[in-house]
Amino acid sequence: MGMMNQMRANMKLVLGFLVVVFVATMSIGGLVGGADITDLLSGKKPNAFTIVNGEEITYEQFMRAIDREQKSYRERSGQEPSEQQLNQLQGQVWDALVSQVLIRQQVEKRGLKATPEEIKYYGTENIHPIIRQYFTNDQGTFDQEQYQQALQSPDAANFFVAMEGQLRNIIPIEKLQQEIYATANISDAELRTTFEQQTIPYGLETIFVRNTLWPDDQVETSDAEISNYYDTHHEDYLQTEGRILKYSSQQLVPSKQDTQLTFDRLVELKSQIKNGRNFGEVAQLNSDDPSASNGGSLGWFGKGRMVPPFEEAAFSAKKGELVGPVLTRFGYHLIKVDSTRKIKDGREVSASHILLRITPSESTRELVRQSLYQLKFLAEEIGMQEAADSLKVQLNETQPLKTTDSFITGLGSFQPAISYAFRNEPGKISDVLSSDTYMAVFQLTSIVPPGPRPLEEVKASIKRKLMNDKKMELAQVLADSVFGTLDATSDLKAVSGMRAGLTYDKPTNLTADKAIPGVGKFAQIWGSLRTADLGALLPPQEVSRGYVIVKLNSRGDFDPVRFDSMRKSLYDKALATRQTEVWNEYLAALKAKAEVIDNRVKFM
Repeated sequence: MGMMNQMRANMKLVLGFLVVVFVATMSIGGLVGGADITDLLSGKKPNAFTIVNGEEITYEQFMRAIDREQKSYRERSGQEPSEQQLNQLQGQVWDALVSQVLIRQQVEKRGLKATPEEIKYYGTENIHPIIRQYFTNDQGTFDQEQYQQALQSPDAANFFVAMEGQLRNIIPIEKLQQEIYATANISDAELRTTFEQQTIPYGLETIFVRNTLWPDDQVETSDAEISNYYDTHHEDYLQTEGRILKYSSQQLVPSKQDTQLTFDRLVELKSQIKNGRNFGEVAQLNSDDPSASNGGSLGWFGKGRMVPPFEEAAFSAKKGELVGPVLTRFGYHLIKVDSTRKIKDGREVSASHILLRITPSESTRELVRQSLYQLKFLAEEIGMQEAADSLKVQLNETQPLKTTDSFITGLGSFQPAISYAFRNEPGKISDVLSSDTYMAVFQLTSIVPPGPRPLEEVKASIKRKLMNDKKMELAQVLADSVFGTLDATSDLKAVSGMRAGLTYDKPTNLTADKAIPGVGKFAQIWGSLRTADLGALLPPQEVSRGYVIVKLNSRGDFDPVRFDSMRKSLYDKALATRQTEVWNEYLAALKAKAEVIDNRVKFM
């Protein structure tokens, strides 16, 4: 039983880990939560949440993955994800599930399978990472002895049956990856270029002509120019369908009674601890701080590390003393000083704490909810604006919202409102919807059809672009003029001083994988410098904020011995990067060709 207990302690993700490691790490930076293999391979279609090439991802699959990732987040951070983090998580999970379906479809299309010999090989000779993860020692390395003991244990039979199923699923995916990876090649010329970029030093001189030399009031842009640009660049200003909402909102703020209830609750917890209850146990069950998972322990800290009220209370207390409730901007704290010690510059304290955040109670939320329902019911009778005027409440209006939005200006993250907007027709008044910090009633007032955005909406951005283009043209004219006065013997520093606003620099020991100080990192400049003669002047080069003239003063030599010594490490790193690139390109191509019907807005 000891062996099985150790295995269970290591088994945090029995299902889903494979796709995490070998599939999604190359696509979206890690599969969020892991997919349920049985869901992905079953082909069940009970729910049209999302359809990928005719195959459905159900809402139930999606929510299971979300639940797993939320649990993982809680274990990592010790707290619940905010609404903003949850919105991001939902997007990542959805992308991961779509990628997994596309990958599985490709595995089936290519007829990739795991043979019995391969499963045996990865279970006995070259132990697969999916199995290795459950048999690690204190140093985090694979424990062969522990693994062999498990093989002989009857209690482990079910575990190895599960691992065999996992191998049967992951090996075909690995085969697909290897087929894609095989298209990644690194030539010797590419290796040499990488080596030169990292090791050959350059000495330069630069004159930078910034486009900011010309103030806005010196660059005129007429309405006719703006209108003409808009007419010839409609495709740059296309927008998807948008939804405009009117709303009345109230912020969720704790009442005085909520604050008192939080205070009283912490006083009761303090009393329980004084009467013999274990502080760490109480912290684990009640504290809102991430330290709760560690019994509230904060470890050692000196002055300046904590907010002032907390610090003052902790450093004023004696060892073993309970202090609090102490109010900070985070809420009420109960502090237990575990130990103190003298250090060179003063004193440190080791303490534990219980934090109770002051949040709106359900009764406070209900008062806000009822107030907004009064508006909703009246609006349904006489109209939204008339109801707002009657109740003397303010209505606000959103910018056109897209299905991909999650934020509303003035309210912050408010996904329920976005979902409401795209599920209803104009005129419909919502129920009272809530976020982490607000409750609100919304009315869908209009639908903005897809097409070019109106000129008035984009006029300011077009004017800014045209002004910037003109400034760049002026910078080019000036840079060309300065360049025309130069030759190999010119003193660039003296020349730059003859015109106000020109920036001179003389960087040394620069390598081509670095940015040129004050200018930036531009491959075309380094490409020209690589083959230029010493003393050469590069004609003005366009960069993001103007034009730069570059003179090559020195360039180091290629070191063939060092290149040979670094060849393998350079190759391994470059190949891994290229393999990641081709895998991501492959997945992107699959998504671009796939027929994906995204019905999330109807469910969320």
